[in-house]
Amino acid sequence: MRFKFLSILCFVCFLSSYAQDDRSKMNTEDFMSLARKALIGESWIKMQGNINTRPKEGKRARYPFTLVALMRKESLVVKTKLKDDVMKVAYSFGDVHETKELESKGKELYNLLQLRPGDFSLSFMYWDLMKEYEVDHLGLARIKCRVFLLADPDNDEYAKVWISEKYLGPVKVMWKTGSLNFDKPDRLLQFEGFTKKNNRSMPKEAYLKNAFGDMQIKFNEHDGDYGVEYPKGLFVF
Repeated sequence: MRFKFLSILCFVCFLSSYAQDDRSKMNTEDFMSLARKALIGESWIKMQGNINTRPKEGKRARYPFTLVALMRKESLVVKTKLKDDVMKVAYSFGDVHETKELESKGKELYNLLQLRPGDFSLSFMYWDLMKEYEVDHLGLARIKCRVFLLADPDNDEYAKVWISEKYLGPVKVMWKTGSLNFDKPDRLLQFEGFTKKNNRSMPKEAYLKNAFGDMQIKFNEHDGDYGVEYPKGLFVF
């Protein structure tokens, strides 16, 4: 799948409204179906901050980063700006899954950092469900997660996803191409710290590790709301 980076961060927009104490008794298919429904709805978000990089070779750097997403029941439009590079991608999740690039202005920095649209998108959540692993607990807060193996229907790529049992949002994701050896994932993304805007949760920080090196994504400005209406200039930046 060509696009792999724009907005896995969008999942957290729905955490607060889907909270529940115990979903441990739900079977695998029903839980995944519920989690998928919780992630797509009528809403929008905008977050601004910086990506701090620590490459395996070379100097550390900091780049301004903006993420905007417009969510509908069966679609998602995401636009990001990484310094001067811009990407806008549309995803559809109906009977036919489709990914379409709507706008592109420079990809040099995305390519340098090896960032892919789907790494920051919800598209991996709609990959084929293969199996469920044992329950796991993440972080100092010991977040109880159900863990799933998903397979890209178009490519030989897999994702191991930790989904909060209480909030239905992905907390950690590993990707691997060509095998199921997640001891050495190609990429890893994990979230730490959340804030609220209009009664919805959004991430303060995320950590991404890939072949380029380690990256910390820190957001210091958050905005968003539920409903079909959204700011007129949402995608203008």
